[in-house]
Amino acid sequence: MKSELFTSVADRFEPIALQQMDKVSFLSRKDTKYVMSSEQLLQVLEEMMSKYHILEIDGIREFTYNSSYLDTNSFGMYMAHHNKRKNRYKCRMRVYENTGLTFWEIKHKTNRNITTKKRIKINPEGVSEEQIQAFIHSHSPYQYTALEPKLVSRFKRMTFVNNKMTERVTIDRELSWSNSKNEIHLDGLTIVEVKNDCKATLAELYPILHKLGIRQGSFSKYTFGCALLYSHLKHNMLKTKLSYINQFCHASSSQHSIHA
Repeated sequence: MKSELFTSVADRFEPIALQQMDKVSFLSRKDTKYVMSSEQLLQVLEEMMSKYHILEIDGIREFTYNSSYLDTNSFGMYMAHHNKRKNRYKCRMRVYENTGLTFWEIKHKTNRNITTKKRIKINPEGVSEEQIQAFIHSHSPYQYTALEPKLVSRFKRMTFVNNKMTERVTIDRELSWSNSKNEIHLDGLTIVEVKNDCKATLAELYPILHKLGIRQGSFSKYTFGCALLYSHLKHNMLKTKLSYINQFCHASSSQHSIHA
């Protein structure tokens, strides 16, 4: 489905500035995700219009994100997610392509189902390796020297805030993953995530999704990216979700040239 169609719908929302969103940053929060098709997304957006504002920065309402994930040689973080362990982590460098803002980030999913995110900004002069090492050591059980690049996740995101300023909703489209050998695109896939400090059923988006028959479903970009790019990895816990996604997504793959 063409991006112009989503742009025309997004343009009909009332905008909100980044500074106004400080009270709904939710760096410690409840995350609830929903997986849907592009067609379902258009229905959701229409239903959301009277209840939500859309983030706008310099006239832009949909932003491109680029996340480089690190993991251990044995994919320890991936396996923790795949096996649904408590107290699991993700480590990444995230670039907001439209603005150039860059952060090192660590996400921690606790055994109370709370997601916390710690991050440090990379200024134009950069940060030292010692600062990165200290940051990762302080907020995770991993050592920076034991981590290595695994994949790059890229997608487009729209961010919404409800009129009551009690929840934030992100909508991710045009997802792709790449490593040094391959690049995979999942066309037609949409990930909607509600971020607040309470139950998903109290979110204003929930009745809209319930009305359209869209149910909650977990989705980790890093986990699915690993499963799609690394065929040798165990991914039996993801087979049902991958089969479901294939019902409304078209996956395309392109080989990268391999450099010695």
